[in-house]
Amino acid sequence: MPLERRLVPINAFIGLCEPSPPWPAVLADAQFRLAALEIPVRTEAGTVTLDGVAHSRATDELLVVECKSGANVEEEQAQKLAKLQPTSLVRSAAISLATQAKPQVEVVYLCLDEQTERILKGLDMVGWPGVVLALSRTHIRMAKGRTSLPSLHGLFESPIPVQWPPPGFITVDHESPEEEFDQLVLSALVACQANRLPAVTISALTELAIPHLAFFGKAAKGTLKRKVSQAARRIAQQTSDNYAFHPDTQTQEARVRILRTPEDADPRGRTQGYQALARRGGPRRRRPRAEIPGQAPLFEALFDEISADAEEEEGGDDGG
Repeated sequence: MPLERRLVPINAFIGLCEPSPPWPAVLADAQFRLAALEIPVRTEAGTVTLDGVAHSRATDELLVVECKSGANVEEEQAQKLAKLQPTSLVRSAAISLATQAKPQVEVVYLCLDEQTERILKGLDMVGWPGVVLALSRTHIRMAKGRTSLPSLHGLFESPIPVQWPPPGFITVDHESPEEEFDQLVLSALVACQANRLPAVTISALTELAIPHLAFFGKAAKGTLKRKVSQAARRIAQQTSDNYAFHPDTQTQEARVRILRTPEDADPRGRTQGYQALARRGGPRRRRPRAEIPGQAPLFEALFDEISADAEEEEGGDDGG
């Protein structure tokens, strides 16, 4: 199942920071690594939530990304991003500095190529002076500006080729519909069964279901944990022979008790047992797979779907 359209840019950014061939990890090659997701930071113009932050421990340079899957630009948000200060960012994202030098910060907009012209017009109207990156099915290019961070000089001046959709690091976030969590949570519970765990807390289950949870800001983490808890409750109700949901008490965190596992069955029946659990959990969310001869390239399928959505939405913004 392709990524949600609004999650494509942030996954592209994470892929630039975390090696995941064949996606081009050009930021990782420049010593940048993902530091935070959905982090609120105070500025002189008010608090702004940052979609993503990357940090270079070699130079303490900080790269902030504002991801756009739609075409609207929020003037107030752009003004806050322009006022972003290194000390506030470092404190809010809990970044450990490796050098004595004052960290440098740069903010870039990352948008889908088909919306670039409208994004640029919107940013010009609010006087945005910074970099705009555009993501298409064939490349990532610099649509405006020039990076101010020394480590990134020249990095995006030539288009960076891409051959596949971004890796699915973040398949759900705090804004995703609750039902999108069911298969992720069920897969995590099945992993607990395979490891013969007698029970799992909702905190541990959330970490299993959402591997990048640690990067999210506190508010987003709380929402993700709540949605995982609700999914766990639904799954336990639907598969009461396998799981029992226990809500929070004054002395214990909410948890799921594992009542039985296919591991206890005859070895010949384990596979069928896990398959039955998967079927009861509904359709799976699939990561992009390699192209099979005779099939349309997945990269094209993903961006064809994005283009169709954009036409229907008349360029409505993703709220990010």
